[in-house]
Amino acid sequence: MRQRWRAWAAAGLAVVVVGAVPFVLDRDSFPLSTFPMFAADIDRTQSVDTAVAVGADGAVIRLTPAEIGGTTVVNQAASVVTTAIVGGRAAELCATIAGRLAGQSGPVTVEVATERYDAVRWFDGDRTPVGRVVHARCPVAP
Repeated sequence: MRQRWRAWAAAGLAVVVVGAVPFVLDRDSFPLSTFPMFAADIDRTQSVDTAVAVGADGAVIRLTPAEIGGTTVVNQAASVVTTAIVGGRAAELCATIAGRLAGQSGPVTVEVATERYDAVRWFDGDRTPVGRVVHARCPVAP
């Protein structure tokens, strides 16, 4: 009887130790996960790298993923912009996008920018950035 109790105690201790390891080491690992993507304390404001067109009246014209990155996939277009900014090639990307928009009525310039949004305000309907850094600006040929 005592052997059986020790076996159960050892098994219970093993379960507790294995379950506590991800928390103690602050590490997310298979098969035990702390699900940090849901539990992490993230900032209320988030940055988004993007490219926009600007009309003659100063109005911002949101571009499609195809106009920005030559793709229909939003994440790929966003990646193209981030890669260009980080790699110091924002001006090249700006010129490429301006070339795609050439001849369209409306846009007069393209801006490659990092926009910062308040997530709570965004979901309340306020889509105005709380901050904006323009990395490149270039004209669109008429």
